Amino acid sequence: MHSIEIKGRILIIFCSITSKIDILIKKYYIKLNNI
Repeated sequence: MHSIEIKGRILIIFCSITSKIDILIKKYYIKLNNI
């Protein structure tokens, strides 16, 4: 049971990190397009 909980937490953390990176990439891409 504990291993499943750890995997779930890792997935949640990974998803949050990837979503933050995706937002940063979109902001940077918009800046490049505005130039």
